[in-house]
Amino acid sequence: MCIQKNIEIQSILYYNVNMMKSVVRIIAFFAMITLLFTGCRKKEYSLTVTGMGTVISLSLESSESEQKLLELFEEIESSCSRTVADSALNTLNDSGTVEDKYISEQVLLAQDVMEKSNGALDITVGALADLWHFSEARVPEESEIALALMGVGSENVEVNGQKVTVNEKTVVDLGAVTKGYALDKAKEILKEQGAKYATVAVGGSVLFYGSKGKKWVCGVRDPFDSSKLLGSFKLSEGCVSTSGSYERYFEKDDKRYHHILDSKTGYPVQNGLVSVTVVCENGFLSDALSTACFVLGKENGIALLQEYGCKGIFVEENGEITVVGDIGFEKA
Repeated sequence: MCIQKNIEIQSILYYNVNMMKSVVRIIAFFAMITLLFTGCRKKEYSLTVTGMGTVISLSLESSESEQKLLELFEEIESSCSRTVADSALNTLNDSGTVEDKYISEQVLLAQDVMEKSNGALDITVGALADLWHFSEARVPEESEIALALMGVGSENVEVNGQKVTVNEKTVVDLGAVTKGYALDKAKEILKEQGAKYATVAVGGSVLFYGSKGKKWVCGVRDPFDSSKLLGSFKLSEGCVSTSGSYERYFEKDDKRYHHILDSKTGYPVQNGLVSVTVVCENGFLSDALSTACFVLGKENGIALLQEYGCKGIFVEENGEITVVGDIGFEKA
């Protein structure tokens, strides 16, 4: 885990996730969420690091929980990252089996969303995702996609206790869920430490924990102009995740290809959506559902969101905004 610390004490938290672009290129495709908390007068402890292939930002009541949180993120990365050579996830994909608590928990959680979303969320698309080289602007051959699709599907991964087994043609990729999962584990640590309040941002997934007397204000990035906010809403506690097609993409032959793939076709989803933001109490669900709802499209995505009792914001290519649930979203 590459730790680059940037510690500062401030009276008002203002974390602009837009700074992620200048830190590591790999995170440029993550939806950017601006977090603000107004009315605070008590000084806080803030820390920004790079890890889990993205930017991690903490704003804590004190530094007491810092070390445990950083250790947590490092453990999750060493288990679940495909860019760490000796990770448990790479062991699973190379050998077909592994015993690991972080992977087994996520697979079990993901299987429910995979089933209810009819595969709109699919953690077995690793081989398919590997075909799309966005830095090279390369469109895979149909034969390559067909071969990769042979290992895609929930039936290709099994969990028995902490032991996970996959089909020999299957490559598991937890990128669509791990950041939200990390928020839930961070929340457990904050509770154990007796923290009164905190914000934890892992890429495009954010945990608002506890209260300082006023609601948190979450601003959502405008997918059409990265320098602006689309709008904002308030919440007492919870998790927020955004998936969008506007960050990681390339254009070839007058056609745009983005990174959110349809596990049925093997190609980027084309359904008129540009971003989906999900708000709920659970970090894993917020992360998983933001992807699943994007893939499903607005109508079916809203139905899935309501099935889980979550709230959200759907933004379409034509600029239309649909808010699901009473989150009090106000357009900027």
